[in-house]
Amino acid sequence: MEILNMFSTNDFALILRCIFDRIPIIIGGKDKEKINDLLIKLCDLIPIRKEIVFGTDFLEKEEHDAIIQEEKLDYDNQRIIFRAPVNSEDLILAKIENLKGWVIGLCSNGNVDSFFEKSLRLRKKNGTSLFIKFDDANKTEFIKLYPENNEKIDTNLEKVIIKKTFSQTEYALERIKRVLDKKIQAHDNINQSIISSIVDLSQEEIIIKENIFKKEILEFYQASRRGLALLTRLNFLNQFQPVMIGKKTFFEAISYEDINTSRFLDFVNAEWGEQFMNLIDDSKLSVLGDRLDSLWG
Repeated sequence: MEILNMFSTNDFALILRCIFDRIPIIIGGKDKEKINDLLIKLCDLIPIRKEIVFGTDFLEKEEHDAIIQEEKLDYDNQRIIFRAPVNSEDLILAKIENLKGWVIGLCSNGNVDSFFEKSLRLRKKNGTSLFIKFDDANKTEFIKLYPENNEKIDTNLEKVIIKKTFSQTEYALERIKRVLDKKIQAHDNINQSIISSIVDLSQEEIIIKENIFKKEILEFYQASRRGLALLTRLNFLNQFQPVMIGKKTFFEAISYEDINTSRFLDFVNAEWGEQFMNLIDDSKLSVLGDRLDSLWG
């Protein structure tokens, strides 16, 4: 989980939101290896995506269109994240129309004008895209969402996942350290260098953090899949008579609470192409009704 330490919480939450909602991410800079390495890390970030590499796994527009069509036909097909290594941009601009779910490397190669012209053309292929720019020292120069303002996009869910990842990792490590400390204290003849080696959990911390992060991602995804199953059935009933479900009742039914209604529906639309805006009642009156219902069990 080295990537968690590469960005601020706000920037990483924005990146995670873009991967969740399959918003294209363009990574630019001078260091080809660093850019390609980050592309790989982004593709490995969440376990609900299947990576396909442009130029290796496919090259033609027809192949890309077939992959997208296959997704549309099956809710259970794992959604694709398309990785385009550095120097793929000319072929992408020439062949690909829809960049949904893409992460693209873009190297300046000393030609600043060409670099920004290509980044602009790539961004224009989609209504929204994220641009991560590294400076000459390989530090993050800026992370910007186009054409939106970074602050206007809701990343509360992603921040909750990050916070839980760090807090649960710390808790798990503390429990292990507590046991080790007790056992070490019972033996006063152990060399200090051996003790230092025993209590060094730096490698375990990386593994624990990654496992917890992926667990949180999967919990959200599985809850979203339950929500999709519920909403598709309510939508079918809606053809016969108007049907709505209160926000509290809905999230209790899918056993998830770390998200608001609009963010949940955004993800469902991005993941499965379904819109259910008219089915969840997010009004204050609905909340009151949910509370009254809960009083009666």
